[in-house]
Amino acid sequence: MSLFKNRFVTLLEQEEEDIKPPADVTSEAPNPLEGEVDPSVSPKEFGANVEPGEDIESLKQTSLANQKTELQNWVVKIEEFIEYLNGVNGESIQAKLHDSGCDSLFEKIASSEHKRLARVAVELSALAESFKGYLIAGE
Repeated sequence: MSLFKNRFVTLLEQEEEDIKPPADVTSEAPNPLEGEVDPSVSPKEFGANVEPGEDIESLKQTSLANQKTELQNWVVKIEEFIEYLNGVNGESIQAKLHDSGCDSLFEKIASSEHKRLARVAVELSALAESFKGYLIAGE
């Protein structure tokens, strides 16, 4: 028989009172985290930005408000870039390429990259709308 088979047979043949569970499995095991943190230690010593009078809910609300503001800034910048790429005003890249003269560098770019610019603008618009959805859901 192999070594493992011998060991297994030995375990099966032992009497139940001979088998003892490991010490850490007993029902009287202490809580491993009990007594680990001294209550006199302030949260600031662990790097927490918590004022003594602040509660967790107000910190969450402040953090959420900051995230919403940053997300709104992202949406504004994305929409500005969309307008820069494919806006209706004469200052957009797409408008300048469309108004370029024949046999110019811009005319060559317009003929080959017109669809790509439009696709990028559509993808950015979808991203901006998705971000707006997250803003609304965050209310």
